[in-house]
Amino acid sequence: MAVDRTSFAPNRFGLGISISPSWTSEEEADVVLAVAQIASQNGASVFMLGDKPGAGPEVRSNAVLLAWLLPHLVGVPRIGSLFLARQTPLDSLVVIARTLCDLIRHTPATPAIGVMRGRQAAGADIPGPDIETAAAVLRGEPNIRDAEIWVGAEQGGAIDRAARIADVWLANGYFGEVALLEQLRRFRLQASDSARTAVRRDFLCDPDSSKAHATLRQMLADGYRGGKFDERVLIAGSPAECLERMADTARLGFDDVLVRPAAEGPAAVEQFQMLFDEWRCAGDRSQPG
Repeated sequence: MAVDRTSFAPNRFGLGISISPSWTSEEEADVVLAVAQIASQNGASVFMLGDKPGAGPEVRSNAVLLAWLLPHLVGVPRIGSLFLARQTPLDSLVVIARTLCDLIRHTPATPAIGVMRGRQAAGADIPGPDIETAAAVLRGEPNIRDAEIWVGAEQGGAIDRAARIADVWLANGYFGEVALLEQLRRFRLQASDSARTAVRRDFLCDPDSSKAHATLRQMLADGYRGGKFDERVLIAGSPAECLERMADTARLGFDDVLVRPAAEGPAAVEQFQMLFDEWRCAGDRSQPG
């Protein structure tokens, strides 16, 4: 497949990283550290730790993890974490967000706090807030006021709400391009001119494009992420082909594409490295002279 690499030159759209580490082992810590270094060395536009359910050590560890990672995220302009609002009690969300902002404020980066709906955690004693309440409370906190508030939304009313309250709307890349374009138009009709848009896309790349597609088909057959997904809404192929698909998504009108590898563990590091090597080389090729 011939790919026009100038279409995904780094100045055309932002390529960010979304990763949801469990951080329960030394190997997992090594993985997330390596991914942070890739983000710093290759011009990633965003580094976001993924959504975590609950209010226990799993979600609080995002603050600890970012404190450890910040020296390795030099040059990344926006750093933060996503949370599932319905699974995180409001007081816990505020404390964690405040801690994250305090940490990131000592760097040149902008703190980014994301809230997504999620579902009520089974057996939860304290229900989490709705997204609008969470965003309003976060904006009212002096230590959080300068942060970007990201809001995940997929359907009509939720997108209307994101347009009212979000600095950045995070779209779900599991939708096809026609649906994403309609959602984007709806958001832009109501949002402020300064509001940004991002979309998260899962990917699987391999120098052998056919191998990447075969591996993805097997992962889908095995129940990838517990759902039933159309292969067409996930990105697979060579690194250049994957970036071209991401550029296609950005051309719909998204400012940033956050990428999340379908692979886990050390294989995820390899996926990020291949993708960002191609991204950096595309930037070098796009420079005059």
